[in-house]
Amino acid sequence: MKKLAVIACGWHYPSQFYEKMLTQKIPTGWVVDSFVISHRHPENENTIKEKDNARSYRGEDLLYYLDSVLYESTLTEKDIINYGWKYIEKPNTMGDMEVFNQWTEDYNYNDYDMFFITHDDNIILSDSLFEDVLGENRINL
Repeated sequence: MKKLAVIACGWHYPSQFYEKMLTQKIPTGWVVDSFVISHRHPENENTIKEKDNARSYRGEDLLYYLDSVLYESTLTEKDIINYGWKYIEKPNTMGDMEVFNQWTEDYNYNDYDMFFITHDDNIILSDSLFEDVLGENRINL
């Protein structure tokens, strides 16, 4: 079996991202482990308050609407762990650029064949991200 490590830099904690990333179809022959390197706790007052407007948006602007979907509900550390993420708190020393190095403080990169490194404020529109890249029917460019 091959192993993929999904490493998300946690800062915004959108419910849609954390739920949908774990519903991705896993290609045959692969195992996926999901990690969040938290640079700000999900229950931090500013983390919650800064997305209040997004959660309550009911207008017609597409981008604001997508934010309302992304941040539909607030998350706690327990929610993230219950979804199946391994939650790791690290200081925000260099933002996204440092997240892989911080992850390697706790895990051996040699245990994995591939890495998917992302920030957590991405809206997930498909359940085939991993299949499209790693699966038998992937597009070879």
